[in-house]
Amino acid sequence: MDRKQPQVHHAPEGVVCTDEEIRSVVAERLRQVADLDCGDVSVDVQGCMVTLKGTVCDAHTRHAIEELVEACPGVQDVENRISVRSS
Repeated sequence: MDRKQPQVHHAPEGVVCTDEEIRSVVAERLRQVADLDCGDVSVDVQGCMVTLKGTVCDAHTRHAIEELVEACPGVQDVENRISVRSS
């Protein structure tokens, strides 16, 4: 399991949206990416900051999810608490 401290990244400034709108856009984008296994990832949004939690199969998937979320409109920060499953 990835035992590093959660990382907080600053996303580019974008359109200001409500937390619910951001959550909806993030969830839709995660569903649209067929090659990412996001089934065990939860998304919480508070004050335009997205917190990702859950477990994925590898570090590439963890990073790809984070990048996808950072690119969503209205997202100001991403805290990635996703861990990588042990083999």
